[in-house]
Amino acid sequence: MSLWGRILGLEKNKYYQEGIRYYNEGKYDLAIEALERAIAETATSDPTYALGRFYAAESHAHLGIAKFHAGELEEALVHFEKAVEENSTYPDLFYRMGVTLHKLGRFDEAVEALRRAVDLNRNYFEAVCYLGIVLYEGGKTEDADLCLKRAVEIGAENPSPISKFLSDHLSGTETDIPPLSKIKELIVTDSDFDTYVKDGTAAYNTGNFEASVSYFSEAVKIHPNYADLRFKLALSYLKLGNHERAREELEEALSINPQYTEARFYLGITYLDERRYREAAEHFRRAADERPDYADIQCFLGSTYLYLGELELARKALERSLEISPGYTKARYYYGLLEYLSGDKDQAVHDLTESMKDENQGENANLNLALVHLKEGNLEEAMALLKDILDAGGESADILYFIGEVYMKMEAYSQAEEFFRRALEINADFLRAKESLAVLLMRKGEYSEAEKVLDHCDSDFADMYKILGDIKFFKGALDEAEKLYRKSLEINSQYCEAALSLSLVLRKKNEFEEAEEILNKVLTYDPENIVARNLLGRGPLDLDSV
Repeated sequence: MSLWGRILGLEKNKYYQEGIRYYNEGKYDLAIEALERAIAETATSDPTYALGRFYAAESHAHLGIAKFHAGELEEALVHFEKAVEENSTYPDLFYRMGVTLHKLGRFDEAVEALRRAVDLNRNYFEAVCYLGIVLYEGGKTEDADLCLKRAVEIGAENPSPISKFLSDHLSGTETDIPPLSKIKELIVTDSDFDTYVKDGTAAYNTGNFEASVSYFSEAVKIHPNYADLRFKLALSYLKLGNHERAREELEEALSINPQYTEARFYLGITYLDERRYREAAEHFRRAADERPDYADIQCFLGSTYLYLGELELARKALERSLEISPGYTKARYYYGLLEYLSGDKDQAVHDLTESMKDENQGENANLNLALVHLKEGNLEEAMALLKDILDAGGESADILYFIGEVYMKMEAYSQAEEFFRRALEINADFLRAKESLAVLLMRKGEYSEAEKVLDHCDSDFADMYKILGDIKFFKGALDEAEKLYRKSLEINSQYCEAALSLSLVLRKKNEFEEAEEILNKVLTYDPENIVARNLLGRGPLDLDSV
């Protein structure tokens, strides 16, 4: 599963799925009921919570528009206000609420809502235009004049169609506002806009991402300065794995609305999904600065710092995430990995075990805990976890390989060989499985068979050349072994085992001077290396003399 898939994992919430089905069918009242149930039983840190709120807001907005056109303004306002409660970053919602308040005669509240829409998107032609009309009708002619001039500028720079929502209102408006005639000349109506958005959303929710890209692209052509449309188009591209286009749309959304934290967060996701951790961290950091109380943003920031090896920054972000949401198992899971890397191994095992109690953590948490046990020599615990994953249907090459490694450490060589070979049946190019199988065959004295396992490996890994060198060494082909050890050291100049093996080959070839040079070099980066010290006749390292 891709990182994107692991992030979203939405199929587990039946109420969310039910709400989306109703939403796509246009049954918005039922959609709201189901989505609010999903929200109520989901942690705020879960992506389902944020998306549930988003679609609940969209459903309220659709109902509000229907009530507005039916003349039921009070009910329309209730739905718009609820939509704003669910999602306070979309200028469209404030715009529609402002129009409704204006029609209800609530002038000051209408102006406040319309100003909020314009604050969120300075180039929002419809909101700027309507705000100018309301201000003019309220006697604030100076402010109105500035607004309407701005509307003319926007319309002239980017003559784009407007929604039927405004065009119907303007065509029926009787007013003597001087700039209004100029504005009406700039207006082109297009009733397809709402259809594109609706069809794009339905396609996205049913997994038809190519169609959602097509629909949202058409909507963006009509309203290129709508940040939320850019955002929806970006998510569609991201679902298709087109990270570059997703980034372009997210950056456009942020240029329109610099406070659009969701767009900034997903910009980080596009980089994280490609393992470009440094760039991802910068966007997560800025998103966390904007929304310091969002546990999921802090968690993604902390886990990204963890990948970068910046443990103190990771600790700060993950502790903040757990402070906001103590039961957030994803943050607890990454905090467990952090503790392991920091040397607090017992607590790491405890926290990783706790994080596994969340059914959504799944295979990744089990695997990482198994690897912690493997590194610590807790072989029985590691094997139990790996076999649980295997029994649950997780027969991947990785899992089979790690089971082989556990058997290898248990000295159960026949079982280890079986699992390494099974891993290679699934992934014939799995280099680590090939290397481990070759080492095992060498221990059995089957040097030619071990050599066959590593034949046709195109990858330049120091370990592989070291193992091939060992095979040649045990077969007595010293010149070939020397070449392979030197190749290994070209890739990793501080690979102790390869350097020691090369020195042994040189000694066997009576090239003692170079062998000694190599051993002395080993001690420059590994002064406690017992083998190198003994080969040089120096004995154990005297710590008092260091």
